[in-house]
Formats: sequence, structure tokens, C-alpha cells
Amino acid sequence: TQSPVGEYQNAVKKDFSYVKALPAGEITEDIYIEGIVLVDKGNPNTALNPNSASNKHVIDKTENAITVYVQSLDGSSGIRLRMKTAGDHIFSRNEKIKLWLKNTSITKTTNPATTTISNIPSLNVMEKVESSTPLVAREIYMKNLVDNDVYTYVKLKDVEISVANGSYYNINEGYEFRTDCYPTNIRDIDGNSMYMLTNSGVSYRRNGQQVPQGSGDISGVIVYESLTRYGGNIGKYAIRHFSQSDIEL
Repeated sequence: TQSPVGEYQNAVKKDFSYVKALPAGEITEDIYIEGIVLVDKGNPNTALNPNSASNKHVIDKTENAITVYVQSLDGSSGIRLRMKTAGDHIFSRNEKIKLWLKNTSITKTTNPATTTISNIPSLNVMEKVESSTPLVAREIYMKNLVDNDVYTYVKLKDVEISVANGSYYNINEGYEFRTDCYPTNIRDIDGNSMYMLTNSGVSYRRNGQQVPQGSGDISGVIVYESLTRYGGNIGKYAIRHFSQSDIEL
């Protein structure tokens, strides 16, 4: 009657830098990592949902449901997880987890350098407990972002929405079902800019209020995404907010 568990009794702990240095493909080593989960399961602004392979006018929201961002215990490095199914995503924000990596697979990008671990069943979760310390975003300016910041929780300092009109989701509602994400350009006090990403499932994306016209800070996870509807390459880094309170303008 016991619940099944993975065969991770002899797994060896490795840090994020070790895992990021592994080659792309299946992980055959008996290893695990420890990290902090950045966002609750069910959050609608976790990841980019692509158009369905079978119908380009339909959005497949599986990606958002299986994506988990985990950063190292010191917050200096992050990895994206893609669980096997939405049901295997059993994590909550600010949980400290131990995750067995054997028999999962790694994919990578080079510019920026990112690491994604896919095909993870919930059986690979060795442990998950609420962290004893609050999850605090590292404060940083756009000019200081580096590849290691991707998939970590940061607060971008002294920023504003470049064209502070309309909503967080300036798409004609007649097209909303064909595309899932709107990139809002933001700029900072140094004249640098990047995009803040908002999915259609976000409740405050279009709530009858104009976007904030002041400056301040925006918190969220740093991501690298290619938006086909906007020409593909929207820049090396972008940021995904997790709640309206993350946008402190």
C-alpha cells in the first residue's frame, strides 16, 4: 500500500553548474539537485504556449502547465524543468526541492546559455518542503544581466513601460485565441530596454485600467523566448511577472 518512489537511494547531489555542463541528451548519471521553486503550479504566466501543431489557429496550453522554474539555493543560477505531464507538476512557490535527474533529458541554448530538463515524472521528486526563508528577488539593472540570471527571480530596477498606454495585453480580442502572449516593451534609467511578457490567461491583462505611467521596479523570472507572431527574436532576455504586485510602477 506504500506510494511508489524513484530508485534514487544512491543518487549523488550535484550543483547547478555541474548539471549545466552536462551534454544535451539523456542524463544517465545517478544524480540529484536541490533548489527553490519560483512559481506556483497553475500560474497562467509561467511559460510561452505555442500554437497547436495540428491547427495553427489553436493555442496548446500544455507548456504553461508543465513548466517549473527552479533556482539554486543562493539564487545565482536557474534551470527550467518540463514535467512529464501537467499532473506531474506538484510544486508550489518557495518550496525547497530535491529532484532526481537520472533518465530525464537535457536541452540547451547557446545565446543565451540556458538549460532545460524535460520528461520529469513526479516520482523523481525526492523531497519538497516549504522554505524557511521568504523568496526575495535579487535587485539588478538590465545592463548587469548575464546568462546565469535566466530562470532566476529578479527585480529590475528603475524601469518604466516604454509606451504607457492601453493594457498589459494590447491585442485585438478577435485575435486573442490565435496567440497567447503579448510582449510589452520596458526601458530603464540607463536607456536599456527589453520585453515584459503577459499571457492571455492573466486575469489583469485587460481589466479596464490603463497600465502604470510611472517608474519603479518589475519582478519576475528572466526567460529567453522566441515569439513567432512578433518576428521570432525579441531579444536575449525577457521577464515574466507572476502577479500584478510584481509590477511596482
